Amino acid sequence: MSIINRPGAPRGVYLRHAKEVVARQTFSVEVDPVFGTKTDVDVETQMKRCEFEMKFQLKATEDFVDVPEFFMLMHNGRSFNVEVDPTKLAPGVHTAFIYGYDTTKPELGPRFHVPITIAKPIDKHVNISLGELEVRPWHFLVYGPFQNVYF
Repeated sequence: MSIINRPGAPRGVYLRHAKEVVARQTFSVEVDPVFGTKTDVDVETQMKRCEFEMKFQLKATEDFVDVPEFFMLMHNGRSFNVEVDPTKLAPGVHTAFIYGYDTTKPELGPRFHVPITIAKPIDKHVNISLGELEVRPWHFLVYGPFQNVYF
């Protein structure tokens, strides 16, 4: 499984730059079946490979991801389009998955999955207030397991 229209053909969708999260985007996911070894090239095996068809039901775990309901995989691989809409998401990290279930044996669980991660940056015009801070020379306040330790 790989994403066709992204540099390097990654195995998932990762959006992290401000320009990537301001509009809805479409990605092509390519799924390739894996058959035994390359040395198994007898006629019967090749015919089985050529006749291979597998119907998948696709499910996205989040509403900001749109996928087709079904997808038919053939022996030479196929692709389907995924639409990701990060425009309505709040700043922060959001994750989703697309799962492909074999329609003849859904009880086996997903046969493949596509991870989607969106790191939506905070608007650069947002003011963040840290309250009133006091800073003294050579005095650092440390939080966590070294609380109340001064350097």
